[in-house]
Amino acid sequence: MSDASERRWPAAVGAWLGIGTAPATLVLGAAMAARHRGAVPVAGLLVGGALMAALLWGQGRIGLRRPLGDGGTLTAVLPAYLGDASRLLLAAVLAVSMVGWNGFNVGLGGASLAALTHLPGWAGPVLLEAAVLAVSWAPARLGNRVAVVTTLSAVVLVGWCLTVLPPPGAPVRLAAGGLADAAALIGYAAVFALRAPDFSVGLARRRDLAWCVGLLVGPALLGVLAGAGLWLRTGSADVVALLAAGSGLAAYANLFVAVAVFAAALTTTYSGALAIRGLAPRVPARVAMLAVAVLGGILAVARFDRLVLPWLTLLAAALPVLVVPMAVEAAARRRGRVPRTVPAWCWVPPALLAVACTLAGVGVAPLLGLALAGVLTISWRLTPALMPIIDEPSARERPMSSSLLPPWLPDWDGASDAATALDLDDLRDQAAALLDLVFPGDDELLDSLPEDVEAALVPTLGILGQTLEDGLTGADLVAAVWLVRRTAQPFLSRLPYELAASIEALPRKQ
Repeated sequence: MSDASERRWPAAVGAWLGIGTAPATLVLGAAMAARHRGAVPVAGLLVGGALMAALLWGQGRIGLRRPLGDGGTLTAVLPAYLGDASRLLLAAVLAVSMVGWNGFNVGLGGASLAALTHLPGWAGPVLLEAAVLAVSWAPARLGNRVAVVTTLSAVVLVGWCLTVLPPPGAPVRLAAGGLADAAALIGYAAVFALRAPDFSVGLARRRDLAWCVGLLVGPALLGVLAGAGLWLRTGSADVVALLAAGSGLAAYANLFVAVAVFAAALTTTYSGALAIRGLAPRVPARVAMLAVAVLGGILAVARFDRLVLPWLTLLAAALPVLVVPMAVEAAARRRGRVPRTVPAWCWVPPALLAVACTLAGVGVAPLLGLALAGVLTISWRLTPALMPIIDEPSARERPMSSSLLPPWLPDWDGASDAATALDLDDLRDQAAALLDLVFPGDDELLDSLPEDVEAALVPTLGILGQTLEDGLTGADLVAAVWLVRRTAQPFLSRLPYELAASIEALPRKQ
């Protein structure tokens, strides 16, 4: 693997810190304090923080460089973990989740913008959503720069709340209970935890991932405490109305809210578009982003952000259960066990149970779902012969070779047959031309790529280059080409035209 794909935590921590410092933590903390009518039980925060860290760590390990992880994004590695039906179901759930998070962030920031400018309540979310969509359609470098500015705004906002509006007493209390608060914290990190490989990809050391996890969980808990303190001081859980009612510097705090949510909202359009295209690959990326923005905008105008606790509890019920069997399977592979596809019955029944209990008003439903997922995962690992795995490819369908590609990758399926039908000399020439374009002797093109795109493409291009250097042909070459094509597919709209055209010219797996 090329050294270009290696990253340390300072290069990857932006997204993690952005989630940890988002204004949503203030809203969450205020809602928790309102539910308890006072200080929040510290036990619930500790349990929730520990479970957040465990989920982020377990799933984030998948993105680490080999041999510590799979070294790929969630999109790249998911076919090796889930069957087709499970991947479609997950894409649908992620699409709905991204629309909801878009509505939450734009609703919160749009209300702040309307309060600051004295516009009608619906105008703020509409204007903010339009800005988010415009930046989503712009080159990725602009989005990265905007994300840096908005993350700094979020840090300023939380620091301002702690210093200008200090709570009259401690925002936490030593008391039993608070498991519903733990469930809400899990929900806050649920989507990010599931997609953690996208943000840990290429990290070279476990300590790099530990820094990223700590810089999400720590600031998030601090933001929750600040939000709980706001409620203790004012008795209001409506952070936007509270800040708008202030004077002097407080009158402009809503400006920090409107700016601070921008990075989180921008993430929802990108991730939501990927999820939609997972359901309908032919949908153009910009059309998918527009769909997320329109549906999220409707929720934003309706002030979906005021439903923070029910929303986060529902997310905590539906998504984190999949992390349990995926993290266990990833750990087994790192120990040299035979790769296996995660069966749907390890995570779908726990998710359905948790969602049903959540709708029935059971506050700890997400924890029940996680517990059931743990039990089913242990059963699956201990009794594989008694519980057949759905959609797991037979080992005899995976050819053994000297290729760098692991034998469990789906790119092997059909590669032998395709090798007999393709002109392999022409395919080698196409692959060599692509590598010459990406690695011409300098790093100009690589430096122009967003970090997540570079981290996803470089390892697979390195495998393709090694395949050519080793003189491997037939199924080995076809599988390596298909791997590059599959890995690059979600990023084609963000690549330079010549590079995107070269990749699209490669043969597609039928």
